Amino acid sequence: MTSERATPAGSESGEPAPADLILEQSIGFSGHVTGALHTCDDGTMLYVSGSWVIRSHKDDPTQQTFMRGHANPILSFAVSKSGRLAASGESGKLSDLIVWDVPTGEVKYRLSEHDWGVEHVAFSADEKLLVSISGYKDES
Repeated sequence: MTSERATPAGSESGEPAPADLILEQSIGFSGHVTGALHTCDDGTMLYVSGSWVIRSHKDDPTQQTFMRGHANPILSFAVSKSGRLAASGESGKLSDLIVWDVPTGEVKYRLSEHDWGVEHVAFSADEKLLVSISGYKDES
C-alpha cells in the first residue's frame, strides 16, 4: 500500500508541529465525475476521489495507490482500451489534463492548455489520440 504523508507547519509560538498525518485508505469516490470508476480486464480498479486518481484491485480494494498530480478536484476521467493509460482533467481556472501510466501510477504527460476546466476526456480506440474538451466561463 502506498501512503501519502502530509506534514503540517509548526506553530509560530515555537511549539513542535503536530504528528504527521498519513493517508492510508480512501473510502468513496467522486460520482459526479464523467467516467469516475473503471475496472480493467486484469481486475485493476481506477477511480477518482477529489483531486486524486486511486488504483486498487477488485480482489483487495483496501490495497490502494494514490496517484497525485492535480491541484484542483478532478472533473473528467478516461481509461484507454488496453488499460495502460488513464487521463484525468481538473476543474477550475488554468486546469491541467494529466495522462497516467497505469501500471506505475506515474504522470506520463501533463497538458496545461485549458483555460477553465477539462469537461471531458477520451482516448481513441488505437490509443494514439486523446481528445479533451474545455469548459467556458463568460467573464464579461
